[in-house]
Amino acid sequence: SAVAGLAAFTDLRDLIRLATTTGTPTTFLTLSVARSVCATLSPSDDRDALVADLAAVAVDDPDPIACLRDRAAAEEDARAALALLTNTDPDRFDTLYAALPDDLRRHVELLSPVAVADRLRAPVELVWDARDKYFPLAHARALQEVAPTVRVTVISALAHTGLSLSPRA
Repeated sequence: SAVAGLAAFTDLRDLIRLATTTGTPTTFLTLSVARSVCATLSPSDDRDALVADLAAVAVDDPDPIACLRDRAAAEEDARAALALLTNTDPDRFDTLYAALPDDLRRHVELLSPVAVADRLRAPVELVWDARDKYFPLAHARALQEVAPTVRVTVISALAHTGLSLSPRA
């Protein structure tokens, strides 16, 4: 009868853009996006190698995609993923994204709530921190524009935090 959300992504394609080209997201977001993109590739030796390389990267690694920069791939889909994930130029993102396999792009759209938000009938309450470094407030506003049942409440008490390692945690 209702949906509640706390600072979640609404547009996975834009999240991939944010993680690869803005230089502002956390390394954990960049690593998560890289792992997800590579895991979604069709099974192949290249895919398995990319997934293994990224699995070995620590979540707090300051350069989580360093293992991808010098990697070569024989398969076209893996080369397209490598080109997108190692790109830092926002002007090239759309072209590189379009070169990804159709199945991968379809999965990204299916996992993006904004793509189906116009079908929402239940009331949706999203609680967002305007300073969230993982998911920009613009994501919530975009969902709100598409779906009349979405209400966004902006607060400053609940922001994603950076990872910190401690014995107690």
